[in-house]
Amino acid sequence: MIDAGLLMRAGAVALASTGAGMAETEGWTLFVDRCLTPMSEVERPVTEGLTEGGAARFAEVMDDGDLPGTTYVAGENLILQVVPEGDGQFLGCALLDETAEVEATVAAFTAWRDAEVAAERLRETESLLGQFYHSTTWREPKLRVGVMTGRDPETGRKMAMLSVSDTDLES
Repeated sequence: MIDAGLLMRAGAVALASTGAGMAETEGWTLFVDRCLTPMSEVERPVTEGLTEGGAARFAEVMDDGDLPGTTYVAGENLILQVVPEGDGQFLGCALLDETAEVEATVAAFTAWRDAEVAAERLRETESLLGQFYHSTTWREPKLRVGVMTGRDPETGRKMAMLSVSDTDLES
């Protein structure tokens, strides 16, 4: 079942961001289309048309050489990772954005997130990894969404990791 409200809000954020001087970015579009929308609809992330790759860079950024899941090259300096459910893992999807547009990608995510919080569709929660948000009663099990930002210690290049995953939480 398609959540038309989510799609309209994500589209409205994209339209509003282009009007406010923030360009709709390839990273934000990929995250919405391949991770956020399908998982909001209790579907698997969309990987069709992507080529597996980027695992070494993704692991390097995450400082973990043994990451679960499969990584895909989603564009220049864009890596998508899908973690399957099972063995204590929840289905999840993350996008590593190291493009020149990374700040605009984070701004688009933040605008979408703030609109979802205002509509009482997301609620802030803390975790060991920082600030994340859980869906409220509109989706079972609850989703967890978040964004982490940083810089590559060697190059100083900005980067962001947008993520969405299932949880074992119910309303």
